[in-house]
Amino acid sequence: MRKLRISTFLGLVGSISGLDILYSENDGSPYCANFSTFTTELDHFSFDDRKIDIRVITDDRFYKPGGPVLFYTGNEGAIELFCENTGFQREAGEELNAKLIFMEHRYYGKSIPDNNNTFLTAEQALADYADYLDQLKRNTDVGPVIALGGSYGGMLAAYIRLKYPNIIAGSIAASAPVKFFPGQFDCRGFYRVTTRTFANTPAGEVCADNIRDSWAVIKQIGSHMVGKKLLSDTFKTCKVITDTAQLTDFLQEVWGSLAMMDYPYPTNFMGDVPGWPVNKACEHLDKKYGQMDLLDAVHQAAQVYYNYTGGMDCLDLGGGGDAPDLGYDAWYYQTCTEFVMPFCADGKQDMFLPSEFNFDDYKQNCINTFGTYPRKDWPEVYFNVEAMKQIGNIIFSNGHLDPWSSGGVLNQSEAGDRNPIFIIDQGAHHLDLRSSNPLDPDQVKEVRKQYLSIIRQWIADANQSDTSDRQL
Repeated sequence: MRKLRISTFLGLVGSISGLDILYSENDGSPYCANFSTFTTELDHFSFDDRKIDIRVITDDRFYKPGGPVLFYTGNEGAIELFCENTGFQREAGEELNAKLIFMEHRYYGKSIPDNNNTFLTAEQALADYADYLDQLKRNTDVGPVIALGGSYGGMLAAYIRLKYPNIIAGSIAASAPVKFFPGQFDCRGFYRVTTRTFANTPAGEVCADNIRDSWAVIKQIGSHMVGKKLLSDTFKTCKVITDTAQLTDFLQEVWGSLAMMDYPYPTNFMGDVPGWPVNKACEHLDKKYGQMDLLDAVHQAAQVYYNYTGGMDCLDLGGGGDAPDLGYDAWYYQTCTEFVMPFCADGKQDMFLPSEFNFDDYKQNCINTFGTYPRKDWPEVYFNVEAMKQIGNIIFSNGHLDPWSSGGVLNQSEAGDRNPIFIIDQGAHHLDLRSSNPLDPDQVKEVRKQYLSIIRQWIADANQSDTSDRQL
């Protein structure tokens, strides 16, 4: 028996706890435990001689001399989690006789040089990756390097191609919200896509309508202590709810997370989740209810995410107990420095509580929490999507079911002629990078075949370019 703690985004950008929800495949074991350590500069952009050790996982099962490198740009967590959940990289590695590398992001997992995030930026992490790959190419016979990543890792895969095209021949940026920043997308997007995913289930619009109606019911019933006790009993919380925001924040996170992980087969993260979990949740919300019946139906639907097997004693809305391998605190720090990600809702074209994004409030929260001043326009300056058009060789993929797709590159005009895009109709959060599964939609299977074809062309082009350079 266990308790569940749901992390909120510290009130900074809504209630979604980080970009990445990890679903354990464990198909990489024991290869995802094959660690080494790479020593690089603590600060790549000064002449300080302090060092940092970064964990690296390598897998040479399929590698043949001169073969390419498939390099995973590590996300906001322990690198073994991403190794275990990126089965496509192993499948592609076998096809391409490639060396497989998964490199941990500084300040996550066990690659933590200090406790104050002094040198935690995407720029420093990209320089870590570039330094490692530069030394690898100088000292071994490896061929061209292809970067892969999902979610924040997908952003980094695009960024490393943008910043180090001399090292990276091409990148797959899966479910990468490279436009999820002020002025670059509609802040209502995350919640609108989530609502669309729920409304497009067999239960139809009534499912989303029930969730939209539930907020007023929770507020009304929770307006006095007896009602708060009733809410606590209905949702089986470990402690009596003292503020209805504890419950509404939790539920908003649950609905977004269910949309992110709406895979066609069962997955495992913080408990067992069935295939097509949004459909399963909406089975409990497929008709109109009275107030108390609606609350019970919402409880049953939410349990699809956090207690599907029924093994939980109570729901802890209070604090503590974050998954130790996910670097929530460090990610929150990054959202308070260089990655300002705005969320808002109108409660009409989405099923969420109305909320506005106010940068001044956001900034003050960052100052109070970390003493940092977020730079809301920095990604547009330093990681410019328009510049990616000129660089080329970046695959942008997004799932139609995935709320983070709202901040992704979704059409060819945004991507440019040199960057292929793929929209996966039945795809949730970077489904395309997961291991092949018999229940995968046909479109996902076809997309993976196209990835291999494109990667082969990138490798051939890079090899031809190298040959031409040597002849000169």
